[in-house]
Formats: sequence, C-alpha cells, structure tokens
Amino acid sequence: MSRKIFEKFELKDLPKNWKQIMFELSTEGAAAVEVRVKLGISRTLWYRLIDEEQDFKDAVDQARDLSYAWWVKFGRENLRSRMFQGVIYLANMRNRFNWDKDENKQNINININKLDGLSSEQLKELRKEKLKELAKENK
Repeated sequence: MSRKIFEKFELKDLPKNWKQIMFELSTEGAAAVEVRVKLGISRTLWYRLIDEEQDFKDAVDQARDLSYAWWVKFGRENLRSRMFQGVIYLANMRNRFNWDKDENKQNINININKLDGLSSEQLKELRKEKLKELAKENK
C-alpha cells in the first residue's frame, strides 16, 4: 500500500488483525512500546489514535489490563520463591504501572478482580476465546 506523506493515518490503515496482535502481546505482559513496534506505529500516532478513535482507546485500555494482570499473577505465583527478586519486581511495577501513585493504590484490586481466582487453565481458555472472537471480527 503506497501512501502519500500528507495523508492522515487512520485506524483502517493498521494491520487487519491489530487487536489480536495487541491482545496476544498483552496477555504475555508486553509493554505498550512492544505493541507499537509490532504494529509499526510511532508513539505520537499511538497517542493520537487513543485520543481520536474510541475503539482503539478501548482496546488499549483492555490490553493494559491484560498486561497488568499478567504481571500481578507473575508476582503472586513467584512471591514465595527464594529466587524471586521482590525489589526488582516492585521497581518494575512502579515504573510500568505507576504503583507509587495514591490513585493507583486505591484501584489495584479493581483491575484484577475480574481474573482473580481463575486457574491457569481457565485464564488460557479465556485467552483462547478472546482471540477467537478477535479473529472473527478481523475476517
């Protein structure tokens, strides 16, 4: 697809399966920068699409929750391990999810309550179902 420089990039210009790409990476704990690179878009375009396209904003919010859930689960499952490096994990969570902000401390449980208590198999099944839904949407 050849585009002229002055043409405005739109949501339809993303890969057809952009949501699937976003959610697959996020269910593995990927950061926004990893998703942007995979989609081939800049940080500026990422934030413009968030501001201008509700569907994109909703997908980014959901992807952020999926990534957050992955990292919370990782911490929970590894907390008792002698090899777990809690200080590094905490620094990662502070940098990645702004854990040291008061507003986020109040909302930590809200984001993970949807997935809390699910087994690994249930989470895998939920992921499969979501990816199937996205595949149908992208046909």
